[in-house]
Amino acid sequence: MKAIRPNLKWIAPVLCILILSQSCIAYKNNYTTKKDAINSVSRLKIKVDGETYKVNSLEEKNGRLYTVARRNSKITKHFESKIVNDSKRYVQIDITNQLLESIQEQDKSASTIYTVLTIIATLGVAWITIIALGSISPFG
Repeated sequence: MKAIRPNLKWIAPVLCILILSQSCIAYKNNYTTKKDAINSVSRLKIKVDGETYKVNSLEEKNGRLYTVARRNSKITKHFESKIVNDSKRYVQIDITNQLLESIQEQDKSASTIYTVLTIIATLGVAWITIIALGSISPFG
């Protein structure tokens, strides 16, 4: 504990940056077609039967529409009876008979910009907090 306490003012901001930078995902404002979504390599946000879900991809096999999502996702819990393939991390869900209202692709450039801005803002807040607590003088 004695070794951590002097370095805590540096460890806390680093942990904040790591936690906040993991959750910055932005989606494009315009909707995409089902064909483009199937060919897409980015994550998707879909609206099915009035509910919005985040999925990894859409696939079409033998005229049936499937979505690939994480095992512990919201769509997996909602469509648990429609799971056709189950692996350790991902599941494949048959959504052929469901009303697919909208599809949005992940905006990778906006996600990157948001992540960088989050890191810069976190560093700025940490620096201001350290100065306000008086532990470091900004002028030496």
